[in-house]
Amino acid sequence: MPPDSIKVYIKWSEDTAELFEYLKINWSEKELVKIQGPDAPITIDDMSNWIESRVEDMYETANQGMDKIMVQVQWIATASRPKMALKWNDAAHEHFKDEDLVVVGCHAISERWAEKEPGYTKQNLKEIRKTLRFGLSDRVLCNCGGLWLPGSVVGTAVESDGEIFPYVVKTDPIPGMPSRTISVPSDNNKVCVQEAWGG
Repeated sequence: MPPDSIKVYIKWSEDTAELFEYLKINWSEKELVKIQGPDAPITIDDMSNWIESRVEDMYETANQGMDKIMVQVQWIATASRPKMALKWNDAAHEHFKDEDLVVVGCHAISERWAEKEPGYTKQNLKEIRKTLRFGLSDRVLCNCGGLWLPGSVVGTAVESDGEIFPYVVKTDPIPGMPSRTISVPSDNNKVCVQEAWGG
């Protein structure tokens, strides 16, 4: 029977490590953690959900419940190919074995940080943009109700009504659907991916 858990070491991407240091999230890369999935086989998506929950719990415990954080795993990769994000529905054991090193990129925003001022400061937004996968004018595909629409990034880390949207994308006009501008709510492969050229 395929395993529903895996024991690994977590290494944060450079941007994530800087962000976690800023937020005082202390997760040692030397700690061997057992990631438990809900079912067998454990998937990359299961790993991301477990990591998100643990970071959120660690932060809330460290702040004695006075502040909370929203964490989003953007990608997970192997140590041998740290620039290649793994597919969310892949079985974890297709890529990792126990005691392997897992490279993880995360985005996180604390409630205290978000509520400190009426709006985000330019420095706040700059720090957020450093963690995003795409920049202005990058070509992407956005998941709109199961339909993947191509378009170009026209805004990054955009504030609206006190919330931060990773991207604003202007979609390409297609037959029966004019071009429109959409706010992308999260920065992960489930809702926004790089457009592949040449098929």
